Amino acid sequence: MSRFQKRTMQNIQIRGILITFSMTLALLDQLLLFRFYFFSLPWLFLSYLVLIKDHQILWRGPLFWGIVIFGFLSARTLGMSINRLVDQEIDRKNPRTAGRPLPSGKLSQAKVFLVILISSFIAFASLFYMGEKVFTISIFPFFLILTYSWTKRWTPFCHFWLGAIYLFVPVGISVAFFDEPFFESWVLGGAFALFIIAGDLLYSIQDVDFDRKIGLKSFPVSFGVSTTIWVTRFLILIATSLLFYLGLTGGALALGLLWGFFLGRQKIREPAFANRTFQTCNLAGGTLLLLTVWLQ
Repeated sequence: MSRFQKRTMQNIQIRGILITFSMTLALLDQLLLFRFYFFSLPWLFLSYLVLIKDHQILWRGPLFWGIVIFGFLSARTLGMSINRLVDQEIDRKNPRTAGRPLPSGKLSQAKVFLVILISSFIAFASLFYMGEKVFTISIFPFFLILTYSWTKRWTPFCHFWLGAIYLFVPVGISVAFFDEPFFESWVLGGAFALFIIAGDLLYSIQDVDFDRKIGLKSFPVSFGVSTTIWVTRFLILIATSLLFYLGLTGGALALGLLWGFFLGRQKIREPAFANRTFQTCNLAGGTLLLLTVWLQ
């Protein structure tokens, strides 16, 4: 084989590897919804900004920040991967989710297991690096992450289980950077949890008929769509009140107006519009809040 032929074969192999990698990445994006990572990341920085006003920070360099971010993203990846794996049979029966990578067979269980192993290792290694206090306070939210996927089978309050995980994000930042779980971090965590619960309640409206048919116990199935919408409004009211309590006036007004615009519409009862509300408010909410607090 000539040198030209060898080079051509190498280029073809490299191109094949790159195509396979890009296709796998695209499937993982469908599995894990990478775009939603950005709605939760601003809460990390927001927690830091809220606490640094009144408390003495421990010195933390760029490496520490990088480990915090990668640890957080890995924990979220772990939770999403477990949820997709546990729910694959349900997703296969649901017309809305049957085309997802795992139930459709486009992505193998082995690859999802590999994602779970890698994300678990990074998450726990990050917690270990951040110190004993952070590791200890993370035990309970990790228990919630590992068990959340089964809750919709036996309780309509599974959405609150999910929200409780995010309660600990600002608390973890408080311990990691300030060595104490300050009261403000619990208040901010409460607001974050309520926004997550509200979004998940709206998201579940689109599957209410399917969930009722196969016996899943979501909140809309157990209490009805109207009650779900009113509970969502009430949770947003409490969440914005907590932001006002922390002095985040601009952010509270911005998020209150954003959620209020959608929740005040008559179309909110329609599954497609409820899902659009969930996506818009989750994707824009955290960034909008962080921007207003930074400007303030």
